[in-house]
Amino acid sequence: MSTFRFVFAFLLLGVAFVCGLACVGLVALGSRNHWTSDGPAMFFVMMAIAVSGVLSLVSGLSGLSLLGGTKARSLPRQRSSRFVDFDQPPHQPKGPRTYTNVTPPEAPPTGPRDSA
Repeated sequence: MSTFRFVFAFLLLGVAFVCGLACVGLVALGSRNHWTSDGPAMFFVMMAIAVSGVLSLVSGLSGLSLLGGTKARSLPRQRSSRFVDFDQPPHQPKGPRTYTNVTPPEAPPTGPRDSA
């Protein structure tokens, strides 16, 4: 599993590098033409710069996070009574509540009340 993660991380970093080079090349193309052209061609160049820049940023950060990430189970688990352990199923009582070493609460009176 970790080999797949590293291969995928380097593939993402390669995509980021290629998109970065495309972004730099498109900026050079636009500046060489003084950002003007006859028709919509320069608009497509500007859109391609934005798309390649965003794709380069997202794939580069994703590749770096895959390289720098650690497995969640490799760290020691710390138990705390303040937090809920979501790995364990919730406690479900099995039957009526039993009291051990504690006197059960008294039942409220059910008869008519005297109002004197």
